Amino acid sequence: MDILKGVSANFGVIYPAQTFTAQKLLPFRTVPLCIEASSGKNMLLLSSFAKSLSEKVYVINSDQRRVLHLSAIFASNFTNFMYTISRELLLENGMDFRILEPIIRQTAGNASSGDVFKMQTGPAMREDRETIREHLKLLATHPGYKEIYDLITRNIIRKKMKS
Repeated sequence: MDILKGVSANFGVIYPAQTFTAQKLLPFRTVPLCIEASSGKNMLLLSSFAKSLSEKVYVINSDQRRVLHLSAIFASNFTNFMYTISRELLLENGMDFRILEPIIRQTAGNASSGDVFKMQTGPAMREDRETIREHLKLLATHPGYKEIYDLITRNIIRKKMKS
């Protein structure tokens, strides 16, 4: 928005809360569009245009858009990297990544049905130190993944204690 201030008094932003790739077409009507405008009049114009493109239009400000982008990194980019780690570990041990498809679908479905942390499961939630130690041993040849596992595990336990 700040870049546009010097160009015109009439401006706005449409920010799609979605990842786009050349390999996959998406039904754009379901893509959340976040809008911000320089005035009430421009907001009405931008809102009308955005609603002609998508069923999901949200009015947010620039600060909220930055937080949305950060949140999307956690929800999408980091999650995708976790799938990359899972796939690599399975392939190294002669297993097919597709074995995880049901749990991935279930977890993604659970994410939109309320307090996500209340649905958290696993050894960290149970504070199952023996299983956690075993997992860390299995990751001995992958120090970076071991560090990620340990960091996330400790944060789950910490958040559980605060809840």
